[in-house]
Amino acid sequence: MNFFNVNALTRRFLERLLPYAYWPWDEKAGPKYRVAKPDKIAAVVTSTACPAAVARIVVPGSRRALKIAARTLGARVVQSLQFDCLGPTAESPLNEKARRRARLPKYARIDDRRAGR
Repeated sequence: MNFFNVNALTRRFLERLLPYAYWPWDEKAGPKYRVAKPDKIAAVVTSTACPAAVARIVVPGSRRALKIAARTLGARVVQSLQFDCLGPTAESPLNEKARRRARLPKYARIDDRRAGR
């Protein structure tokens, strides 16, 4: 995430999802999704250099934008992971706590759901 929302590259991707939604002429509510019922599942993963507790309050826009993108592509978000206090460089590996959290059984269920189990 980057200053209250996703970075510019992700924002451009989100803008190009526009053909997957439409705004009916007779409704004032808002855009409709072309995929009526989501048939896929998704996990939203965000990362930041600040603590996750602060990011959830101060920077909620990135998770919301990624959830809307998943819904637009026909996926239902089943899990949301937020990694915080990342290393000083882009090549820095995740710390052990973050790796354990990503490997929790509740996140492994995504593979089970995709396989139809």
